[in-house]
Amino acid sequence: MADLIRNENTPNSPEPKNSGRFTAGIILLLLAVIFAASGFITGHYALLLVFLLLLISGFAVLPRRSADEQNYEAKMYGDRGERQAGFLLEKCLPDGYTVIQNTVVLYKDGKSEIDNIIVGKTGVFIVEVKNVKGNIYGNLNEKNWIQDKTDKYGIEHQKELYNPVKQVGTHVFRLANYLRDNRIFTHINGAVYFANPETAVHLNGDNTDIPVFTYRSAQGLIDFIMSGNANLSDKSIKRIIQLLSEAKE
Repeated sequence: MADLIRNENTPNSPEPKNSGRFTAGIILLLLAVIFAASGFITGHYALLLVFLLLLISGFAVLPRRSADEQNYEAKMYGDRGERQAGFLLEKCLPDGYTVIQNTVVLYKDGKSEIDNIIVGKTGVFIVEVKNVKGNIYGNLNEKNWIQDKTDKYGIEHQKELYNPVKQVGTHVFRLANYLRDNRIFTHINGAVYFANPETAVHLNGDNTDIPVFTYRSAQGLIDFIMSGNANLSDKSIKRIIQLLSEAKE
């Protein structure tokens, strides 16, 4: 079984930002009660006004997630996928391999937050994890892919997803140069892993050096790592793990 090292980089939960809307909702509710009780306006106009105030106040009181809260939830959801992938790699890779999660690699003016770096006799591997649901459609060479999913109400949603193959290509470039600057010269391999069992991936385009695996083809990911031919020495493996464990944002 492989060793697992996890660099903790969990975001802080954002403060809720609905207090102003909540206060406005309470004020409108009070106005609705006052109008209804005082008889200030009578007849159908009074009923209509009270109804409108109640409707508006209801929307004002309802919580609404801020962009920070939505980003936090997305980050935490993705984090669960990274942990699941980490357990898979730890369990399925043999002794002598190390899985390092949540590593920040800086090179020049760029920064890569890498989900998983695997180091072993067969080489150094980056595995980018995506924990998304639905059908993924895309071209290996295009900038964006499409995520097509159906929510619990049966409503279909589509959104763009930045091509993770290109994302891994950037990670590979930065990590290779970071290691080179520390006098480690080895090829960096990259792969994408869709961890959610409810995801189906439909891709086209030219073949790439960065393969894409899903939950159903997880064994292919393990085979990809085990088939590397870098033949790293124990000294090099130890030095790479030390460098990546020390890498800080």
